[in-house]
Amino acid sequence: MTSPILSLILLFIIVAPFSGAAMLAALPMRSEKAIARIAILSTLLSTFCFIAAIGAWLFARIWHGQTSFSTPEIFLFHLGNYRFRAGLSMTAPAAAFLFLIQFTSGLVIRFSRIYMHREPGFRRFFAVVLMFQAAMALLTLATHLDLLFFAWEVVGLASFLLIAFYHERRAPVRNALKTLSIYRVADIGLFLSAFLELTSAHTSTGLLLLLAAAGKSAQFPFSFWIVRAMEGPTPSSALFYGALSVNAGAYLLLKTYAIWSGSLAVHLAIGLVGITTAILCSLFSRTQHTIKGQVGYASAAQVGIIFVEIAAGLQTLALIHMISNALFRCYQLLVSPSAVAYLLRRQTASGQTTTSEEHSLFQRLLTREGRSTLFVFSISEGYLEDGLRFLFWRPLRKLTERLPAKKLNFIVSAAVLIAIAISFAQAGHAIASAYIVIGLAGLSSVLSLESIKRSGRSIAWLFISALLISLSVWVGTRTHTHTPALFYAITIGVVSILAILGLNGKISSLRIATSLGLIGVLGLSGFSLLPTFFGEDMLLRRAFQIHSTYAFLLSCIFALNGFIAIRIFAQQMWISRFEASA
Repeated sequence: MTSPILSLILLFIIVAPFSGAAMLAALPMRSEKAIARIAILSTLLSTFCFIAAIGAWLFARIWHGQTSFSTPEIFLFHLGNYRFRAGLSMTAPAAAFLFLIQFTSGLVIRFSRIYMHREPGFRRFFAVVLMFQAAMALLTLATHLDLLFFAWEVVGLASFLLIAFYHERRAPVRNALKTLSIYRVADIGLFLSAFLELTSAHTSTGLLLLLAAAGKSAQFPFSFWIVRAMEGPTPSSALFYGALSVNAGAYLLLKTYAIWSGSLAVHLAIGLVGITTAILCSLFSRTQHTIKGQVGYASAAQVGIIFVEIAAGLQTLALIHMISNALFRCYQLLVSPSAVAYLLRRQTASGQTTTSEEHSLFQRLLTREGRSTLFVFSISEGYLEDGLRFLFWRPLRKLTERLPAKKLNFIVSAAVLIAIAISFAQAGHAIASAYIVIGLAGLSSVLSLESIKRSGRSIAWLFISALLISLSVWVGTRTHTHTPALFYAITIGVVSILAILGLNGKISSLRIATSLGLIGVLGLSGFSLLPTFFGEDMLLRRAFQIHSTYAFLLSCIFALNGFIAIRIFAQQMWISRFEASA
């Protein structure tokens, strides 16, 4: 069922909060009352459109027997043979999750009007929250994985900005970068699954979707990031990691259930990840010394159980569990400051200095040595962060240490290898040529990581990596179509210039420098609202014509480059300032 009016209503559910976010970001407003009024009105308008959409959907379901209605499919971006599909659809799970989004967003925005009073970043907070609300609505209503990934990236950026909200301190910025690194790993899964959506590779698609869902929902082995993400303001923690963002991975599995439901291996993998997370996060929550950490791990444990329900095919139960858990955890986090203050006052009034001893099931079943071992394991969060650092980060560090000190040697060697690769391509060995050049692109990314304390040099290496990526796709495809590679190379060149201008410290206006630097590094990371996103999408489509392993390597380099770009921005604009003022 399609209708121009219904399409407009669905579109305004997303446009209303996004317009409010853009208005708050663009206008230099100082009045807290005016800022809060714009935020509340944007959310109310989105909610009214949601109610109208629900009414139309229920009418179509009851009187016409139609289970969904959708907007006509359009092409959001069109270049040559490339088409980026965009469409919205309202279904029963989407209606339920949209209710959760509208209710919790409105509640948190109303609560934050008082909680964030006189905070220096008052306007910035509401702008990011509205952007997050719009992205979650788009993620919920998106018909295809292409558009869903578009929203997925905006959700990740909003999370990063709010974790690092108190950027004058070192810990929030560091923890925001840790969370972003996990998000980038998860992005690989969603990025690749979007290209396999229409193929018969249901098991591979399902496992890639599981990777994306596990990263976003703090499931095993990525559970540790949820406590680090609590560095932001309490209202944002309640909205992101109590209610919505932590449940986005579970909703992704529900939304794509028809794609992977025929694969027993995917069902077993989802169930295994879910039950492992539920057990581990239940242990971790008992040894957290902050109430935010306890609630965060408890929320991740419940999402693990939701994963098990999805794996068992209990979709309705999983959806009900998801909504009830989100509402409860959001409430817990919003009242946590008042609850802690009340308990401390009561403890002080009664003269009690220690909590009463509890005899739990663990105390009755385990020996003293066993309890001590389990306590060390739990307080170390299962060594998950150390394990992932050993598997992924340490090899990169080792590689940077073994690179030659004189980069001229690398440049000369790379030039020789590029000449060899081009000659191989002309001789009919296109795949070998693509692998040679993509290897050089990966090395350029590693060199950018090594030079990260010198922003200009690091961005230059990222630019070289992007050029090598374009070249590898060009030599690897037999058609030798110039358009995708040329488009990506040009857009990367533009955003690289913006990043260098914003981060080199030559612009006197801090606001202009920060804006240019942020736009530049977002472009380098392939952020959704910028042309480089479509460039990466076009190149990955070409990459699948070369080889699936090559496409995986390409997506890994895209993810690494995106993480390095955001880290350059944090290093230059935040951490360096903190050290200078210390």
